Amino acid sequence: NDKCIVFTEYRATQIYLQWLLKEHGISSVPFRGGFKRGKKDWMKQLFKDKAQVLIATEAGGEGINLQFCHHLINYDLPWNPMRIEQRIGRIHRYGQQHDVKIYNFSMADTIEDHVLSLLYNKINLFERVVGDLDQILADLSLTSFDEEITRIMNQSQSIGEIKIKLNNLAEVIQEYQYEGIEEDDDANRESS
Repeated sequence: NDKCIVFTEYRATQIYLQWLLKEHGISSVPFRGGFKRGKKDWMKQLFKDKAQVLIATEAGGEGINLQFCHHLINYDLPWNPMRIEQRIGRIHRYGQQHDVKIYNFSMADTIEDHVLSLLYNKINLFERVVGDLDQILADLSLTSFDEEITRIMNQSQSIGEIKIKLNNLAEVIQEYQYEGIEEDDDANRESS
């Protein structure tokens, strides 16, 4: 009976997920940007009181507080880590009574799978403050994360080349993070 919010990028996916959940006897409500304020409030109340799942599009998920929910599924992932953080922020906020569980879907051996692996394993996105990532990229004179991913995708001739460039980006970010930690350690030693 735990409440769950599912984020998707696409309206068609939202409709499909509603149908699929209904076929399996799971109650859900849609939530999208095209809803007027009154309908958004009503859908939020239906989710809180009756439905088990809220299926939100990106635009629909902006500005809602759902701290009574503690499960979040990213059915499809945006490439911008800040948008992922904003999604998580819908439930991981002041007043949350439980640990928040986040589930990210991706197909094996796809570019999305590789990007997700970088976010988890190399950049530690889900263990650190995401806002730092765009600052790191700015300090390195790079564009925002999603623009950098798009640039890599557009300028690569093969999936192998994309993976190599993504790994290189992750290594640059890791190296910058490591240098920042060393500088902090040096500053702490000097102040002691």
